[in-house]
Amino acid sequence: MNFKDWILLEDSKSLAKAYVDLLKDVPQDPNHHPEGNALLHIQLVRKSVPKAIATLKSIKNREPFTHILSDINFDVTPLEKQILYLAAWLHDIGKSTATTVGGINFNYLRQMDIMYQMDGGKIKSIGHDAPQHYMPQINRLKDLAPESTKDLYVKNKDLINFLIDHHMDLMNSDGFSSSFVREHFVDGKLINSQKIKLLLILMWSDKMGRTEETIPKSIRNNEERLIASSNRSVEQKRKAEIEQQKAKAKGFNSPEQMIDILTRRGLTPQQVQTAVQNKFPGYQQITKGTE
Repeated sequence: MNFKDWILLEDSKSLAKAYVDLLKDVPQDPNHHPEGNALLHIQLVRKSVPKAIATLKSIKNREPFTHILSDINFDVTPLEKQILYLAAWLHDIGKSTATTVGGINFNYLRQMDIMYQMDGGKIKSIGHDAPQHYMPQINRLKDLAPESTKDLYVKNKDLINFLIDHHMDLMNSDGFSSSFVREHFVDGKLINSQKIKLLLILMWSDKMGRTEETIPKSIRNNEERLIASSNRSVEQKRKAEIEQQKAKAKGFNSPEQMIDILTRRGLTPQQVQTAVQNKFPGYQQITKGTE
């Protein structure tokens, strides 16, 4: 699904114009995006999807990614490829309203015809991956889109929105958040799920959708932050095991008391259940605090 196919399918020139108008002049921080405006970046990201898939398959051949990615098969079905292409077109669409230049919203500058290029202000797009910025633009374009494009989005809305929501998650130097790691890693390995596979592909495509000289550093950042996330998963397991050992050593009066204490200590429902069942092997009805 290239730009022409998606935008101009069924001669939907109104969709093409609306999409281009949203993004063609939206500036990006030149330190991170020397390729130019948001529209240029998105076009490069879409083109990078096949290369990102090949790159992720390749890094599985070296440690520690052999372990971290061992459960994920980066082969994609035709439908998954269409979802990736659509997610690539939409992942930064929130920049059209989230972008600021020198602390001033870009839309205001554009409406007032202010020469923001000459301003020298810092360009930021904080929150462009949040629904309040990307959903209004998707809804606007959806009204202009051909039925096949709308159908692809509507049938896969939760997955596509997940990809947009999380495509910036490796921007932090310590990688994914603790809650994300707790949900999607097990003992340092990413779980095998469609949404995790497609998220990684989109993340790598996002880093490749730039000028050639910036790509190696951007990919290294992704790799380092993925490793940091894996290490956090291992540390979470270690802490959980220590808490479970403490629970075994401590005399609890009832399973319910143990559930309450371990939950307040921050253990996940699965960790609580394992600890309680180890302490009270015959206890099965563990519901409070583990939902």
